[in-house]
Amino acid sequence: MKLKELFEDITKQYPIPLESEGLDMSKEARYGRAESLGFDIHHVYYHGTIHNFKSFDPRLSDSARNTGTPLGALVLSSNPVVSASYAGEDTDGWGKVRNYHLGGNIMPLFIKKGKVLIVDAKGSNWNNLYIKKYPQLETTNDFAYYAQSKGMDTLIIKNVHDTASWKDKENRQSRLGDSIFIFHPSNVRSINAKFDPANIHSEDLMA
Repeated sequence: MKLKELFEDITKQYPIPLESEGLDMSKEARYGRAESLGFDIHHVYYHGTIHNFKSFDPRLSDSARNTGTPLGALVLSSNPVVSASYAGEDTDGWGKVRNYHLGGNIMPLFIKKGKVLIVDAKGSNWNNLYIKKYPQLETTNDFAYYAQSKGMDTLIIKNVHDTASWKDKENRQSRLGDSIFIFHPSNVRSINAKFDPANIHSEDLMA
């Protein structure tokens, strides 16, 4: 499976509902409802996975990254290439991408930011950050724990290198993006969701 196929496959797994209890399901109507519910429709974020699921399970926060992601945190990226590295990416000894796991997909998502902490990594690696205001925090996970402790709904770490393919030096610049940690599953929706006001607190990605 190639990178292009990851995007094509997601439309099959999460198709736009044709109708839903009288709701207008046109893109304009759905996005209008999304915005009124507090979702940011001007930025698409991505989550790479080898699984197909209807909602995020907070208990599986660190199942793909295995780096110490705090329980309850959902991790997205502004860069689909970064997210692709978590979609079963197969690399050679030099970090060059050869293929992707069958069933891997990249989920395009809208988020509701709520109370948000934003920091700028200025191109640093995810595990070697130095942000002057927070000298005690060294990794993206450190910031996630900190944001959780402060009652944040969302953490955005801008301009960070965060990839599952740690050997990928050749394509380093292509792996730069914003890492987003969401602490409430109901604050994430597929871009193809209904955005039904009656289900504002639902964790269903298509609600």
